[in-house]
Amino acid sequence: THLGYDTDNGAYYYYKTEPNKTYEETLIDVKHHADALGIPFRHVQIDSWWYIKGADNGVKTWVPMPGIFPHGIEYMHKETGWPITAHNRMWSGDTTYAQANGGQYPFHISDNMSVPLSQDFWNALLINGTKWGLQMYEQDWLYSEFVGVGGALLQSATLATQWMTQMATGVRNAGITMQLCMAWPRMLLQSLEMGDVVTQARASPDYKPGNDQWRVGDASLFIDALGLRPTKDSFRSTAPEAFPRLQAAVSSLSAGWYPARVRKGILFQDLELFQPVLYQVWYSSYSDILVSHE
Repeated sequence: THLGYDTDNGAYYYYKTEPNKTYEETLIDVKHHADALGIPFRHVQIDSWWYIKGADNGVKTWVPMPGIFPHGIEYMHKETGWPITAHNRMWSGDTTYAQANGGQYPFHISDNMSVPLSQDFWNALLINGTKWGLQMYEQDWLYSEFVGVGGALLQSATLATQWMTQMATGVRNAGITMQLCMAWPRMLLQSLEMGDVVTQARASPDYKPGNDQWRVGDASLFIDALGLRPTKDSFRSTAPEAFPRLQAAVSSLSAGWYPARVRKGILFQDLELFQPVLYQVWYSSYSDILVSHE
């Protein structure tokens, strides 16, 4: 378990970069600054700001938008040495992967959303991701996809299962792991048929400075009972977060693969705050804390 850097909703660099710099430059600067302070970030999460959106803000193509990583996402990965957790959401109705839109793979398309129907699609998408540093696939907006696509996943007895199991098989074939996010209980239960590639699930809502998303106990009990590790969304280590020490304590005790995610701008990192967090992350046996352990 290691400390990581997050760019999720509520983060300092969520849809925001350093002035007059790209995301590529910003994240490399974060790495250099963290190294100078002795903060051992070991991975990075890139959120929905990085890929191309289509109809109703769904995913059109799961590749970087122009100008995000001018030298390619693999360049950022090599310069930082950070494995990447990459966010994804529901697929748009105009996704370039769909045969109906000139792509290679069959999709069911309805109401400006779509769902892939082919195992080959997931294999190609995720194996390609490993070439640029993908280590964990974060499937967010699960319930939005489930209730969308013209109700197709609600009307079929098997399509939702097929969607999630094909996704998990693609993750396994790529040799990576997977996080479930914005998942209903039925989706978490489905993970029992998806194998050990699903290592964790989000136990908290999105972070906003001052909100109480650190309250993860009830969701954690359910997630842990399914053999998954609950993950608390990350936090800012300085203002406007009023209780960074509370956030740090709960994050360090979260047993998700990336439990101690932190968010802050380059000039606003609280090194003192990290000392007890790093001690907990590095040395705790996780044997008698809030959530289960291996």
